[in-house]
Amino acid sequence: MAILLGVRFLLELSLLAALGIVGFNASDDAAVGALIGAALVISAATVWGAILSPRRRLDPPVGIRLAVELALFAGAAIGLAATGYPTWGAVLFTAELLTVGALWAMGHPPGADVATKS
Repeated sequence: MAILLGVRFLLELSLLAALGIVGFNASDDAAVGALIGAALVISAATVWGAILSPRRRLDPPVGIRLAVELALFAGAAIGLAATGYPTWGAVLFTAELLTVGALWAMGHPPGADVATKS
């Protein structure tokens, strides 16, 4: 379980890094790309905190949480592919699917607070 949670945390960080890369590569102007990258990272972190975090402010059904999480990772993966990193996009999305599936099989669906589980 601890290994899966560590992988999960690394995937969350990788998601934010991927979105930063995608945003940075969205413009030929480095300053504009940096702003777009920052906006993508801040937006994703805000959505994650509001909907997917164990201490989230909103509590939608697990199906919606899963859809939001997969949409964030799919967007990052597609963005990586579009900016010349298709392998990294595929690895990111595949690792996300495997990790979410394994955690859910252990009784921890997206947004579950692992600390409160027995």
